Amino acid sequence: MILMLSWRDISCPKAGGAEVYTHAVLSRLASIGEEIVHISPLFNGCKSDEYIDGIQYLRMGNIFSVIWYARKWIIAHRKRIKLVIDQSNTYQFFTPLWLQKGIPSCLFIHQLTREIWFQQVRFPLSFIGFLAEPIMIWMHKNRPALTVSDSTKRGLISFGHNPKRIFVMPEGIDFTPWEREKMPQKPLDLQLIYVGRYSKYKGVDDAVEAVKILSERGINATLHLVGRCPEAYMKKLKKAGIGQKLLWHGFVSDAKKLRLMSESHILVFPSQREGWGLTVTEANAVGTVAVGYPSPGLVDSIWHGQTGIIAKTRSAKGLADAIETLWAQPKKRKQMEKAAHEWAQKLTWDAAANAWKQLLQGQSGIIQTQQNERHRAPLQPLPEPCSHPQKVDR
Repeated sequence: MILMLSWRDISCPKAGGAEVYTHAVLSRLASIGEEIVHISPLFNGCKSDEYIDGIQYLRMGNIFSVIWYARKWIIAHRKRIKLVIDQSNTYQFFTPLWLQKGIPSCLFIHQLTREIWFQQVRFPLSFIGFLAEPIMIWMHKNRPALTVSDSTKRGLISFGHNPKRIFVMPEGIDFTPWEREKMPQKPLDLQLIYVGRYSKYKGVDDAVEAVKILSERGINATLHLVGRCPEAYMKKLKKAGIGQKLLWHGFVSDAKKLRLMSESHILVFPSQREGWGLTVTEANAVGTVAVGYPSPGLVDSIWHGQTGIIAKTRSAKGLADAIETLWAQPKKRKQMEKAAHEWAQKLTWDAAANAWKQLLQGQSGIIQTQQNERHRAPLQPLPEPCSHPQKVDR
């Protein structure tokens, strides 16, 4: 049996990219005969025990007491356990402190939190979390660690983890990349799209401000905002004074999300930190390039100058400059769309699950993932971002 310990599961209202990844990989391992059990805290309206896609989801206690319940469950089922995976997603189960000797275990982490503590949590908890995170990771230094990007791998190494025991696993998407011939035609005016949660560290404020800057430069841009947004935060964004250039879609179906992505010219992803940035890969799969910040995770999912652009600075102006640079070169953008689409076809959940299977069976060393297979000839360098409106024949 493989046991995953996590603070959220795929059915949790707060589930995000990490939970999507976990469920996609574990369900595929279950389909080939692995017994998979997932333990996480209870949430409103949940079942304490249910099977979803072959995975047994057990929910116990709250974010604190779940550790005690998990330890008790492991003691009772010790003989059946082949591996315990302690998933760190801000929180973790601190298994190095209590897991019985002789039970194989590893750490699974998408991203470090670092500066996000100060953007999402009030003082003094933000300061405590920032100081505690390196210690929380250091506890696992003698265990294998699985992650999804070289950025997080470098972070783990900086906290003292053995680089030879860190495995970078592939990412994947839930759908087959669209055929380029069947993709919708993009509008004449610049269409931008943001997809994700509305929180400060995700940079939605900067995306809105970037549209305002582009407007001042004479570029007619519309920003589509997709995802649940608290009313108070929506009012704050609307104060930017460009309401007519913002289209609020809220939470939409996957089909509509992909259609909106495909009809847009550029996905904007001004996040301060990501594990990978799965939205980037989804956009690439439907023929849309991305512009993101020079942030951990995004520098892995966006190949600067090949499948999108990494802004020079983490600021609304830096984002606007990068968007303008890309918009000013329609031929280069088309090349990037093609390269991004080709790469997205290699990132599948089946490939990710296969990499996990090989690793768990001890058949491979450090996994050589698609992320590191950057074999394409680079495109021609992009010009410096311009600081003034530029007329381009489209």
